[in-house]
Amino acid sequence: EPKSAGLAHLPSGKLMADAAWLALTVLAHTLGRAVGLLVGGRLTRTTAATLRTTVFTMPARLVHPARRQRLRAPARRP
Repeated sequence: EPKSAGLAHLPSGKLMADAAWLALTVLAHTLGRAVGLLVGGRLTRTTAATLRTTVFTMPARLVHPARRQRLRAPARRP
């Protein structure tokens, strides 16, 4: 559903800003659909909000062991 991905902000009253917002929203929606198809299973036909919470959001934290930045994530994700 593109409304949850950014089309709720239209129209802004400026033609070029609306065109750019629409192009970015369509691109984000298309990429989200492609990721859902690649993941497969029940995520092939789901909303953008569900994709956001199940695929794109990952609990992790940035740690600094030995002066190096590393992203520490859980070993197993649902």
